[in-house]
Order: sequence, then C-alpha cells, then structure tokens
Amino acid sequence: MFDPNNDFWQFISRMTDVVGLTLCWLFLSLPLVTAGAATTALYDAVFHGVRRQEDRVYLRFWNTFRASLKVGAFWSLLGAGSFLLCALLWNVTYVMALGDRGLPMAVVLLVAYRILFSLLLSLWLFGPMILSRFEFTFGGLLKTSTQLVFAHLPSALLIGILALETALLCVRYWFPVLFLPGVVILLATFPMERIFRPFLPPEKE
Repeated sequence: MFDPNNDFWQFISRMTDVVGLTLCWLFLSLPLVTAGAATTALYDAVFHGVRRQEDRVYLRFWNTFRASLKVGAFWSLLGAGSFLLCALLWNVTYVMALGDRGLPMAVVLLVAYRILFSLLLSLWLFGPMILSRFEFTFGGLLKTSTQLVFAHLPSALLIGILALETALLCVRYWFPVLFLPGVVILLATFPMERIFRPFLPPEKE
C-alpha cells in the first residue's frame, strides 16, 4: 500500500503530472499567440514524461516551448483567424436554426459545421504534435499537417471530435480546463505515435 513503486502510486504520479502540465499549458497559452508553442510543449512533455515516465518533465516542457516559439506563434495566428471565422458562421447558422420557424437546412448546416470544426481543430492540433517530434518551417508544417490529416482521416476526426467536445465542456464548466486538455493530449499520443513511427529512426521509436 505504501510502496511508492506500486501501480496505484504510479498512476497518481502520472495524473499529478497531467494536471501540472495542463496548468503550465494553460498559463503559457493565455497570450493566445503562444498557444501553438504551449501545445507543442504539452504533447512532448506528456508523451515523454507521462507515457514514458522520463525525468525532468517540466524542464522538457519549458525547453520545447522555447524551441517552438517562433513557428508556434505563426501557427497560433493561423488557428485564431480560422476559428474566428468558423465561430461567426456557427453563430449565424445557430440563430437561423433556433428561429421562430427553424430552417431545416440550418439544422443540417449545424451538423456539417460541427464536423468541419472537428476537422479544423484536428488540423490545428496536428501542427504542434508534429512540431514536437520534427523540425519544420511554418509552410512545411502546414503542408505536412494537411497531408497527414487526410492520410489518417479516421484518427484525425477522432482527435478533433474529442478536442472539440472537451473545449465545449470547458467553456460550460470551467474546472475541467485544469486537467482535461492534458488528458486529451495523452489519449492523442496513441494514434499520433503510430502515425509518426514510419518517419522516426529506430533509436527514437
């Protein structure tokens, strides 16, 4: 029961790291322009520190954040502009769907937009996750992210839907934002590392 190496305490240690890394991500994402670099650091630290149980997880988070800050800033601006436009379209369609007569086409569009948002969110998330394992310019990262999303569409949609539902939950109830982003990234490491495996040298697998 009190052995720090047993499964129970190992699980508690991992979940503590998930919460701690999520708080670091949340704090460093507040300027918005740093959200891309913070997400890159979160993925890298969660994969190495939580899944692989490597040491110095918070130092790794900070080093990855600094290394990806330049490309991550452009990625953050791209995401902010895209999702602002999508949110505007969503709001207009939502008002149409809930109007006095409720346009049936608007309801269909709401479903289509939800799928589109999930795909766009997945595309945005692929960028930082790729950047955590490989070096890219902004243009190269955008091209590679798009290619991998459509090459692995089922996994990409699953990650996007999970991230979107988590975001909506965090908007409605504030407290899940303290841990759920880290949990989502942890779950995303399983399909993402399978996608990355063919591109990694054997010693990094």
